[in-house]
Amino acid sequence: MVDKGIVYTLRRNTRITGETIAVQGNYYSYSMLCKVNVARVANIQSQDDLKPYLNQSGFDSTIDWLEEASPTARTLYKVTYIPLG
Repeated sequence: MVDKGIVYTLRRNTRITGETIAVQGNYYSYSMLCKVNVARVANIQSQDDLKPYLNQSGFDSTIDWLEEASPTARTLYKVTYIPLG
């Protein structure tokens, strides 16, 4: 995300939107990565719905993306990197 500035992510649960901090890890053990802006994009109904976002997802195919996501993940978010300073 830091290299491209934008990444699209599928989530099962509602995600905080607006300006926030991106973290790596889990609730108990994490490190802060950077500031981001998160926007809800769409509810995904099919694999074809993901095609417009694939090039900024970090995955090679929509099949790979769906296999990595939770089976119930159907909400698409756009996460935009906010440079510090």
